[in-house]
Amino acid sequence: MSAAPSSHKKSSNLQTYINLMKAFVGSGLLGMPFAFKNSGIWLGSVAMLILSVITLHCILILVASQTEIAKRKMTQHLEEEQEKHATLHDNDSDSDDVSSFKPSQKSGGSAERTKSSSKNRSHHLLNDDRANSDYESTAGTYSSSENDISDAYQHQSPSTPLPYSATSTNAVEQPYTAGQLGDMTEFSLNVPPGDTLEQSAELEKFAPNTFGEVGEYALTRIGRIIIELLLVFTQTGFCIAYLIFISNNLHHHVPALQSWMCVGITGLLLIPFALIRNIKYLTPFSIISEFTLIVGLTLVIYFDVITLQPSRILWVAKQFPLSTFPTFLGVAIYSFEGVGLVLPIHNNMKKRSSFRVVVIIAFISYLILMMLFGLLGYLAFGEDVKDIITDDLDDHPVPRIVIDICLIIALFFTYPIQLFPVPELADSYLRSVSVLNNFVVHFAVRIAMVIFTVGGAILGGDYFGIILSYIGAVGGSSLAYTLPGLIHLVLFWKKNNWFWRLKDLTLALFGLGCLALTLVVNTYHIVTTGEGAG
Repeated sequence: MSAAPSSHKKSSNLQTYINLMKAFVGSGLLGMPFAFKNSGIWLGSVAMLILSVITLHCILILVASQTEIAKRKMTQHLEEEQEKHATLHDNDSDSDDVSSFKPSQKSGGSAERTKSSSKNRSHHLLNDDRANSDYESTAGTYSSSENDISDAYQHQSPSTPLPYSATSTNAVEQPYTAGQLGDMTEFSLNVPPGDTLEQSAELEKFAPNTFGEVGEYALTRIGRIIIELLLVFTQTGFCIAYLIFISNNLHHHVPALQSWMCVGITGLLLIPFALIRNIKYLTPFSIISEFTLIVGLTLVIYFDVITLQPSRILWVAKQFPLSTFPTFLGVAIYSFEGVGLVLPIHNNMKKRSSFRVVVIIAFISYLILMMLFGLLGYLAFGEDVKDIITDDLDDHPVPRIVIDICLIIALFFTYPIQLFPVPELADSYLRSVSVLNNFVVHFAVRIAMVIFTVGGAILGGDYFGIILSYIGAVGGSSLAYTLPGLIHLVLFWKKNNWFWRLKDLTLALFGLGCLALTLVVNTYHIVTTGEGAG
């Protein structure tokens, strides 16, 4: 079972909304004007709306899959407890039957029967105590093996009620002791109804915490490995994109420094932050990054507005570049970069029954922001729009410096937060096979990851938009569409009819189609023109 944070540490609805917005708003926004350049405003707008609805639906079915797994695990746990109690009760009954049929002698028969009866009563009481003790021991052992079971199970006593009634169809109404459970002739297991974990505090403890854990339950260990590899790919891809953005803007303002030198210097400065092992120490830097990102994006929108020209707007409105639409698709999928963080955010919510409403509001807010940022940037600069929108602000040198400083600071401090899950996953694997000291492994893995992202940024420095599209195609489409669809299909196969099965299969195929189409088109453009799409 998974540990659930204590209620006083969980997030309110407003905090959950903020966390979701923080998870989604990132460097993907900076590429949205470039994305609309590759789709046109009409096709891109319609596609963005459809993509948002599909992504939101996949998030909701992923959470529903988490809940279904929790219910199944809890049912299995209660069934195991039932079998243990039934076995203990049967053993006690057999022992009592054997001792009560002891042959009596003609002489002293009454005394023997009295002694046997007294002995049987003592034996029965001893067995009852032993059954209760065994129940305590069993529950305690299960708890210690899982490390996060409820205290009610860790120290179960004969007078402590179980969380669910053995006969009721809902939550417990009558308390049952371990001894009483052993005496029951019928024991029906009932998990509380509902679609959210918040309806049962006990059910919450059985919920998987991560995307990988959900994938492992539905798609076996292979599913978890695939999910974790994709998460590593996307998180390192985000970090590479951040380094490209930072280095290109530094090079713009300090031409004496080549782009590769800017990447190297930035990487060296980031190593101390990457070595931090407790994410809570990154919280102050997260606050700084969010503030500077908001300031930078607001200034970009302002200068987009004052740059708008009616003639350019009319020309842009007539464009339908179908050949480069897959590039738009990849960047748009990349912009939903927070999908991998949805389950942790959901797990930390106080009132999970409100999650559906909160995530819908957050999604609508983010969609408006993406459309506003992308469309204004494209309408302002038309076909001249660069894959990094700030490169179009050269006519406003002083404001551009302010904007670049804000965005550089924002992405610099976002880098260690986005990189954090990658070495954590690597640590868990390497510690099991490495003979090196954990301290050495910790430093080596994190430094190696920074070096890897630096190398990727140097090689891909001229392809910021295409890199966003590749990451969205491979990692984003798989994590946002293909895997949630497959997981839901497997878990709800018996419950759903053919229509809903077909819907889940279509989602999975949609993700694979986005992946294949975007990879082929982007690779073709790079090979044939030496440049990114558009």
